[in-house]
Amino acid sequence: MELLKQGIYAPVAVEAQICALYAGTKGFLDTIDTTKVGKFEADLYHALDDEKQILTSIKREKQITEDTEKNLIELINKVVEIYK
Repeated sequence: MELLKQGIYAPVAVEAQICALYAGTKGFLDTIDTTKVGKFEADLYHALDDEKQILTSIKREKQITEDTEKNLIELINKVVEIYK
């Protein structure tokens, strides 16, 4: 339930939301306390903004390609490490 809650004036790009949903549905958030999911999501969005290739690829291809998925998994794991 905590995933994808947005502020009133803080819209999130669809491709970034896709990455957050990917993290949630693939079990990456299972070890993170639910009170920290919002912070994790914000950190993930910041990391995605820094690593523009993932979002650009998803936006262009309209899917998560094999290479993009590999990069996304690496990025998500880096963010998850912060919460261990």
